[in-house]
Parts: sequence; structure tokens; C-alpha cells
Amino acid sequence: MENKLRYRLVFSYFSIIFLLIFLINISIYFILQNFYIESKKSDILFAAKTVLDYIDVYSNKVDKEKIKQIQKDVYSKVVIIMDNKVLYNDFNKVISYNEFMKSEVFTKKINISGEDFYLLSYPIFKNGIHIGNVIFINPLEEALNRIMNIEKQILFVSFVILGIVFLYSFYISKTIVTPLNTVVDAIENLKDDIVLREIKVDGYKEIRRLCQAFNEMNKRIVELDKKRRQFVADASHELKSPLAGMKVLVESLIQGGFEDKAVRDEFLQSINKEIDRLSKLVNGLLELAQIENADELKMTSLNIKELLKEVIKSLEPIAKSKNISIYLNGDGIILNLNRDNMFRALYNLIENAIKYSNENSKIDILIERDDVAKITIRDYGIGIPEEDLPYIFDRFYRVDKTRARKTGGAGLGLSIVKHIIKLHKGDIEVKSKVGEGTAFIIKLPLEV
Repeated sequence: MENKLRYRLVFSYFSIIFLLIFLINISIYFILQNFYIESKKSDILFAAKTVLDYIDVYSNKVDKEKIKQIQKDVYSKVVIIMDNKVLYNDFNKVISYNEFMKSEVFTKKINISGEDFYLLSYPIFKNGIHIGNVIFINPLEEALNRIMNIEKQILFVSFVILGIVFLYSFYISKTIVTPLNTVVDAIENLKDDIVLREIKVDGYKEIRRLCQAFNEMNKRIVELDKKRRQFVADASHELKSPLAGMKVLVESLIQGGFEDKAVRDEFLQSINKEIDRLSKLVNGLLELAQIENADELKMTSLNIKELLKEVIKSLEPIAKSKNISIYLNGDGIILNLNRDNMFRALYNLIENAIKYSNENSKIDILIERDDVAKITIRDYGIGIPEEDLPYIFDRFYRVDKTRARKTGGAGLGLSIVKHIIKLHKGDIEVKSKVGEGTAFIIKLPLEV
């Protein structure tokens, strides 16, 4: 494939240059020929006017010596015809001059016995009456031979140029084809699920851009594949744990535990909890997949403070169970939001703040307006270790796995929050210190 493409490129370059040089050579030939004829016409026209000075139109006599000198200067043969008589003729070929006997200057390229001639006929007047013509006949063979010699030299240079172009086209084709084939090979290997190293960025600007784009694409594919594999592993683990627990409980009931009412009720309650946890995990995965696949959300104008009040009201029972007070400060800001999704994001964040806060503590929520709308949700609970902060928005990531299982978390809540905020063209960041608490800061554009 590489050689075929390379040969096609070489043939294309060579054909284009060959055609161009061919057209240039043809053009040069005709330009030189026309230039010679035009310059000859000027010289002969001047000579014809001079010849008239040596013609006596009244006695029909000509000064042959003077005329011979003039025609010698312009390398031409001369024929003088007056009153239908040939007064002077040193052209040794027989032709009919009738068509050249005109009352105005007449020029024509003629061919006689296979030879090319340039003919100029100049009128002779007597008392304003046309009585004859001075005809100059200039052989073109010598001039054409000189033009051909020049053309041969140009052709020689052209062939040298073609040779250089042929060799250069091989070099150019290599610089184009080699990186392209590297990219093609890399794509074919990707098809076979082979992760490649970065391909070398080389060649012309467009080829370099292609290589860079492929490297970026390859990095993205590798990253996505890594996340996919991690997701499958994490999801399998998360789904396996409740299923394994239920299997143990069911086997215990089968082996005789069913007869003991206390044991049976305890085991059934445990199975019910595991089913709830499994159902919550599946619903979370479906919700996350739905949000990740959404290109855009249907937005409406909402007051973010009023939406926060609704979220706080729905979480009051959980907060009261731990004697946690929630304080909302700041003015209301009208934003373009998807109500259901933003409600879910705020709900997740405030619910987490309650879960990981100590009893008899508080949660502060502050709304601020600058070039963006900023919502800060701050708790004063256990905090998050610094080494865990870069990963808390990843799916299934939990800082304290034991505590998360007690609270029923699957590590999907913050990932859902992040994707919802991104769909609103916003940003979210976290600041935390162990033992002092955590602050989540949401930044949303004033106009989405």
C-alpha cells in the first residue's frame, strides 16, 4: 500500500510538471516566432518605404543597385510591380502576385514548395492612384532554425528540471506517505484493541497536525478505555457485594434458619436492606448514564435561593435526627436551570454534608453574585484527607468505605453532581481539612 500510494503521488507530481513544462515550451516557441515576425515586419516596412525613393513612377525605372543593398540589409527578396509590369524581381520561385496587389500594407505568411516565407506588400501611388506594389519576401527557415535551436536548449533544461522534479517528488512522497502509513497502522492496531505508543510527529504542517490529532485521540481512547475497564470492575464489585451477602443469608435460611422466627426475621430484614442498596446502586448507575449521555438540558428561569429552600425543607427530617442546623444566607439570583437536575445536585451535596457532620453541628449555605453565581455549601464535620480530594468526583470512589456502606453510599452521588453542573456550563470545586469540615463551591454562569 505504501509503495502504491507513493508511486501515485510521484506520477501525479511528474505529470503535472511535465504538462506545465510542455505548455511553457509550446508557448515560448510561438512567442519567439511572433516576436521575430513582428520585429521583421518593422524592419521590412522601413525598407519598403526607403525603396520608394529609388523608384521613378513616371518613367517606370528603378535603381537596382540601391534596392539590392536595401534588400541585403533585411535579408529579403524584392519584387516590384507597376502598371501590371514586373520592374524588378530577384525571387527565383514562381508565384502569383495578384492577391498581394493591394492599396494598403499587406502581410502574410506563405508556404512555397514546403518552405515558409514572410511576405510584406507595400503600395505604390502615382498622383494618389494605386499603380503597383513593392513586395518583400523574407525566408523564415533560418529564423525558425534559430528558434528551434533555442527551443532545443530550453527542452534540455526542461528535461533536467523534470529529472530533478522526479527525484524530489520521491522525497516529498516519502515525507507524506510515511507518516500517513504510520497513522494507518496505528488505527489498524487500535482496531485490534492494541494500545500504541505515540506516533512520531513529523512531516509538513498538515501531516504534523494529523499526527498530533491522532496522538490526542489515542490518549483519549486509552483514557476512556481505562475508565471503562475501571467502571466495569467497580460496578461488578459493587453489584457482587450485596448479591454475595444475600446468597449467604438465603443459604443460611435454607439450611434450617427458616424455622427460627427471630433468625428468619433478622435475615429477611438484612436481605431487604441489601435489595434496597442494590436497587439504589442500579438507579444511580442509570441516572449517571442518562446525565452523561445528555447533550443539553431544558432550562427555565429559577431563583436559586428558592430552590435551595425546597432542598433544605426536604432534608429537614434527616438534619433534625442529628440536631444539625442549616443556615441559608445571600440574596436570590435568577438563573437558567433545569429544575429536577439542579435539585438533585444540591440535594446530594447537602445530604452528604448532613451525613458526614457531627451531631449538634451546623451547615452554612452562602449565595454570592460576582461575574458568576457562587453557591458555597460548608459543613463542619470530619473533613476529607488531602490525598483523596482529586478523586472524590470519580465514580464509586469513597473516602471511608466502611462508613459509606453504613450510610448506604455507592460512591456515585458526587459524580452525578459534577456532570449536572457541567451540563449547566458551570464548575464545582472542593476545599476540605480533616477534622474541620468541607466546603463545596458551585459556580454557575449568570446566563446559560
